[in-house]
Amino acid sequence: MNPRIKLVPRAVLWAWIAGTAVYTMPGDQTKVYRLFGKAGIPVPNWKFFAPVPATTDLVIVYRDLDADGGGQTPWKTVAMNRARGIGTFWPPPNRDRKAYSDLTQEMRRAYSEHDNDQAVIRALPAYRQLAAYVCGLPRLSETAARREFMVVEAHTSIDSPTIVPLIVSEVFDLPAESPAASLHPHPQITRTEPASR
Repeated sequence: MNPRIKLVPRAVLWAWIAGTAVYTMPGDQTKVYRLFGKAGIPVPNWKFFAPVPATTDLVIVYRDLDADGGGQTPWKTVAMNRARGIGTFWPPPNRDRKAYSDLTQEMRRAYSEHDNDQAVIRALPAYRQLAAYVCGLPRLSETAARREFMVVEAHTSIDSPTIVPLIVSEVFDLPAESPAASLHPHPQITRTEPASR
């Protein structure tokens, strides 16, 4: 094969790489895009950072209440990673984190979409699933009979970190038996009147 013919694909490839590098730099690069568009060569637009990077964390916190409403535990953050033990290799731990992330993102979306209408949000399947999961967690005290939870948005700015409650649940009765001893992963939950905050 003629060496000159080999140079053509290499030259086109290097021009495409150079065009891609120039096109991804800050500023208006429409000339580069039009030049490659006329030649029928698409120029990918790669960005290292997202246009609006995430600056908040979504966290689920819960607390237990006594049957008479007199005592309550401090708020506890739901751990995103499960204890590994027997399931070291299967199922993969990333599934837990993904499910947790999806539920909290769905709650944030519902908060925005329904303008924080708690009645509508509490009727959503994602809310019911989240409530079943939180109510199935181990009790925080021996006298706990009820539980409530919140989805909070933590703004982790160095200058002024803040925590904004997005969704506050109603108060749920915990099952009579210990959730740790139950084989059923999603215990039945019943609603009660909200406790005083």
